[in-house]
Amino acid sequence: MSTPFPLLKMKAAVIIAAVLSLCFPITGFALTIECAAARLTFDESRGSLESLTTLKSGHEYLDADTDRNLWLAVLPQELGGGTIAPSDAGAFRWYHADTKDSGLTLVWEDFNLPAMPEFAVTVTMGEHVSMPALSWKIQFSGLERHSPAVVYFPRLPQIARQEKEILAVPFWMGEMTDRARSLLSPEAGRGIRREFQYPGLLSLQCMAFYQQDGPGLFLAADDVQGLRKGFVVFGDGKEG
Repeated sequence: MSTPFPLLKMKAAVIIAAVLSLCFPITGFALTIECAAARLTFDESRGSLESLTTLKSGHEYLDADTDRNLWLAVLPQELGGGTIAPSDAGAFRWYHADTKDSGLTLVWEDFNLPAMPEFAVTVTMGEHVSMPALSWKIQFSGLERHSPAVVYFPRLPQIARQEKEILAVPFWMGEMTDRARSLLSPEAGRGIRREFQYPGLLSLQCMAFYQQDGPGLFLAADDVQGLRKGFVVFGDGKEG
């Protein structure tokens, strides 16, 4: 792999579907999913991701200064082209995905969209069927013949620092850097955004941000059809 490349704040956004490799097996309790490697906690009133913690080291991956929106959806131009977030929902509910409490489903509703009054967003999380990972799925309903122009999901805003951080992306033959934060925030107040598209120069539908010889995050799209998607990393101008 070559190094470095001008790449990460770290917000990671995968369009439409993803697999987060952290956990196996999974058990659910209230708005917490806990597994052998990590614990994810969601706000029960809004569905925002509040915590992503490794059980072995206790490292919290989410920085305190973040908006916590798990997804964003950009409306098509015929509906004004605005952006919808979980925080725009008038109602939120959740339930365990099955009788074994091994999955979690989050539902956002009542977005006050006259053109799509029944619009709702559903996110389902559970154990991946063929690998030790947490599977995330997002579904939009009540679209009334419309569809979002772009969906950013899942979003992991403001990833907290670790020592010896490495960002790796299978861009062409593969690239990695141990200076992701400084490359994506080259000076105060200036953040750089990088998007890696698939199909395109990505050889695989994944990316990783991790501690050298230690724990980290691995994001991959579980998409055998190879539909168009992007992996995005960007800086906040604060090396965050």
